[in-house]
Amino acid sequence: VNEGDDSLKNFYSVIATNPKHCKNVNYTEASKFIKWVTSDKTLNFIADFKLLDKPLFVIDAKTRKD
Repeated sequence: VNEGDDSLKNFYSVIATNPKHCKNVNYTEASKFIKWVTSDKTLNFIADFKLLDKPLFVIDAKTRKD
C-alpha cells in the first residue's frame, strides 16, 4: 500500500536467464524458484504479511507464457 504516492511503489520481478546466453545459469533451479514464488500459497503468504494489522505488500503477480 503506497498511501497514494506512486513514488513509493517498488515492483519486484523474477526472470530465468536463458541458458543459451549464459552457460553458468542453473535454469532448472531458477524455474523451480519462479514456480514457488509465484504459487498461490507463497503469494497468499506475502499478501497476508502485516504490520500493525496493515498489509505491507500488494500482490500484482502475473505469469507470461511464451
